[in-house]
Amino acid sequence: MKKKIFIGVIIVLVVFTSIFVIFTLGKKDGKTIIPVSSSSTSSTSIETSEVITETTPPATEEVSTALTTKTLETTKKTTTKKQTTTLDYKIVKEIKTVEYTKYGTVIKENYEVSYKVYNDGRKEEKSKKKKSTNIDSTNYKATTDDLKEEALTVRSSNRSAYNEMLSYVNKYRSEVNVSLLSMDDDLNLAATIRAIEMAYSKKFSHFRPDGNMCYSVIGDLDISARSLGENVAYGQKTAAAVSEVWKNSTSGHYENMVNAMFTRVGFGKFTLNGKTYWVQMFAG
Repeated sequence: MKKKIFIGVIIVLVVFTSIFVIFTLGKKDGKTIIPVSSSSTSSTSIETSEVITETTPPATEEVSTALTTKTLETTKKTTTKKQTTTLDYKIVKEIKTVEYTKYGTVIKENYEVSYKVYNDGRKEEKSKKKKSTNIDSTNYKATTDDLKEEALTVRSSNRSAYNEMLSYVNKYRSEVNVSLLSMDDDLNLAATIRAIEMAYSKKFSHFRPDGNMCYSVIGDLDISARSLGENVAYGQKTAAAVSEVWKNSTSGHYENMVNAMFTRVGFGKFTLNGKTYWVQMFAG
């Protein structure tokens, strides 16, 4: 009996000693091991303990930092502002004179010129307006040949006016039952030369600037005629106006227009310095 009790005590001591050793070893490894009845449960308990003990900072922190840095870099922009410079200017008016000589006549044209003068020194023409023209015909000297080239150009540009003048002359002739006139281009040239020379010489007369009679231009151009007549006028603006003046004249102008001896007619028109000279040259 005593022997059985002794054996039992020894067994109990062995068991408690084993438990104490196991508990002590577990503490030395830094882990708490709880004896369980199932190995799978024990294994799970140990793995869970290890995961908790060896936890590291989440990797998402680094990703977040990287994204933040990238965003900051993207939002860096360089803005270049376009700068414009406005130049101030003032308006300055000047009188400018253009002088030239033609057929010995000195012509001075005076213009009022407006400029934009900028603060950087530049000067830009804004407008130009003719104010006056001064004509000095003291030294006028031109022959029929001198005037012919310009007269050919003027004659061509005056076709409409010459046709209108012809219609008025023939209207007056038809009113008194006189045969109508035909327009002669050589006579147009002669009459145009006469208009030009009166304008440049400022000599309004049936005598030419060289002192010869008006009909000398007919001989200069080799125009044949048995009878001649000339009407002159200046200042009228239109063919209708000058025709009316001649019709109402008491100085022989109307008589020339309705003279039955004449069969042909030529016309001249020329404007200089705003003044228009008109000529009718009749031939029969």
